[in-house]
Amino acid sequence: MHSPMQSLHRGVSSIWFLAHVTGWWGKMCMFRDWRFCWVLGIGFELLELIFQCIIPDFQECWWDSLFMDLLGANFLGMCLGRLTLKYLETKEYDWSGKRSEQRGYFSRAISQFTPFSWSRYDWEVFSSAKRFFMVLVALFVCLFSELNAFFLLTTLSIPKDSNLNKYRLAVMFMLGIPAAAEYYEFVTDPKCYRLGQNAWMMCCIIVFEMLVWVKFSEGLEQMTSPPFDVVAPLVTFSVLFSLMDEGNHSTSDATGESAWLPGVKALHKELMAHALAWPFLEPVDPIKLNIPTYFQIIEQPMDFGTMQAKLQGSSSAANDVEGDDGMAGAFGGSSVAINYTSLDEYKQDLFLVFRNAIKFNADDGREESVGYVHPFLCERNSMTDVACDLAISQNDCDSML
Repeated sequence: MHSPMQSLHRGVSSIWFLAHVTGWWGKMCMFRDWRFCWVLGIGFELLELIFQCIIPDFQECWWDSLFMDLLGANFLGMCLGRLTLKYLETKEYDWSGKRSEQRGYFSRAISQFTPFSWSRYDWEVFSSAKRFFMVLVALFVCLFSELNAFFLLTTLSIPKDSNLNKYRLAVMFMLGIPAAAEYYEFVTDPKCYRLGQNAWMMCCIIVFEMLVWVKFSEGLEQMTSPPFDVVAPLVTFSVLFSLMDEGNHSTSDATGESAWLPGVKALHKELMAHALAWPFLEPVDPIKLNIPTYFQIIEQPMDFGTMQAKLQGSSSAANDVEGDDGMAGAFGGSSVAINYTSLDEYKQDLFLVFRNAIKFNADDGREESVGYVHPFLCERNSMTDVACDLAISQNDCDSML
């Protein structure tokens, strides 16, 4: 009989604990969101409970499942992944190779293979019914990928110490990083109408793996089905969870703040049609524009395209229907909320666009922003009623510029 400390040491020192930590480090690097990873982790533990009658590796005590896996290895892996993201978000990259300070040749060479830019994700699950559904798709795809590994091992009788699963996980991780970025951009960018090739490749691999283990799954259907005391709580949780999003939309009309939307949307359309608006119409692409230091200087990017998407999200939420929604691109600084709830939020984003231009371009940005803002927002004789409601005065423009 092993003591509790011996059992704990044996569990922590096992290869499976290290596999959990490494796996959840990778998932945090892929999805870059605490809430997404926690829901994913809890969901997989529930799947282990459901399929433990089919997959022998899923048969473990509640203590091991809750403390060793979910609150132990999974949490440790998420923390390490978050630290990795924090390092990549704040790290300064040198692509020119002309640094004046003394650095080792090897470290400089390795740094050229690091990411050009790296940003956090904010999936905004409950911002709209469409976003809620699309994030669920990402969760289910990831869960299916996790299940495929165990079903393949069981149906094909692959030994646990085989390197096949290690190679598979390595390939899935390297493919998952760009696939998650492509799917995030597809979900959040209203101008993105198709998935990238890496996301499609990931889906094809998952479907192919499912077809393989289904083909060789003779005898699995004869095993014991999950008991009622396992199925009933899951069904109840699913129903209540689905009602949460409906509850969010039911309160949107009660605020009475949607009356300003039509006028603001008209004003924003006028701003976007201005001859000098072209630099502000979409998120800055540091690769395309060859400005790798942009996100080191601009901590909170903003653009008219993102604001337009937020206005569309506000309109969708106010009318309790699905609409176009979007945020900044997957590799474009911090994400923003999906809609506006007040005029002040729109005003803050509007000022942020020009402050960023001034901050990045110094005097050149100041001159261009002054010439653009004043005719529309600061001269009383050309302001619409909505612009007046925004309470943007000459002093506001002067303080901003």
